[in-house]
Amino acid sequence: MKLALLTASEWPQGDGDDGFLLAALKQRGIEANWHIWQAPELLMQYDMCLIRSVWDYHLKPQAFLQSIQELAVHTPVLNAPEVVAWNSEKTYLKELQTAGLPVATTHWITQSTDGDSLRNKLSQSTDKECFLKPVIGADASATLRFKADSEGIQKALHHIEQNLSHCELMLQAFMPSVMSYGELSVIYFGRQFSHAVIKKPQAGDYRVQDTFGGVDKLYHLNREQRRVADDCMDYLQGRFGRLTYVRLDFLYDHDDQMVVNEVELIEPSLFFRHRPEAAFLLADELLSST
Repeated sequence: MKLALLTASEWPQGDGDDGFLLAALKQRGIEANWHIWQAPELLMQYDMCLIRSVWDYHLKPQAFLQSIQELAVHTPVLNAPEVVAWNSEKTYLKELQTAGLPVATTHWITQSTDGDSLRNKLSQSTDKECFLKPVIGADASATLRFKADSEGIQKALHHIEQNLSHCELMLQAFMPSVMSYGELSVIYFGRQFSHAVIKKPQAGDYRVQDTFGGVDKLYHLNREQRRVADDCMDYLQGRFGRLTYVRLDFLYDHDDQMVVNEVELIEPSLFFRHRPEAAFLLADELLSST
């Protein structure tokens, strides 16, 4: 089988962590090559395309979706374009919450949101700190942590004014557990649980990504954490059927409840460096998809 690994022009050889995946694919007899997603016409020679480090897709989301939809006409793309489209905007959290899954309370800010009502909502907030992030974004881009006081609210309103024309935003209580406990990522391939990782920011920061100095390590889930993650996974598979790869990101809220922060079905780092043998689970899942 010939496999194209889709990436962005800034990462022509993908994420270094995917070196473990390349080795596993080779051992399974799969010929894999990196390709920039903006050139789908070069991919017709492949049997399958796997989305990996397309970490610029949020800058041109419609172009990205159109590209993989056109590609999927003649070459299978994983995860599938309809899954990618659903996952490309964090408004999917509304659906998860409606389904009864644990999601942080979120206020959605759209073009039609009234400025006065938003100011009142911020000023009446019982949360000491709040958090703004775009519904389409990556790597903590265009996020803002702010205090719910007059100065912080002015900063938030300015941030909204600067960013709302590009993308709708979401407002949540800031969860300080991210700075102490960290963000928990749980990874599945097909229907199988693979491994979990805890990601922690550097001191004084809230961003857990390694580009901001965050660190991560292998984590062993307790029974309750595994139950919550499996419940989310069951819903996703009921919604879409078998998924090639899934990463679920969780935080702990002010009530010490484990809540979904994000569902990553497009271009998640899969942390093979913490469990290299997991790369074979993905390789085998790809073979079973042919």
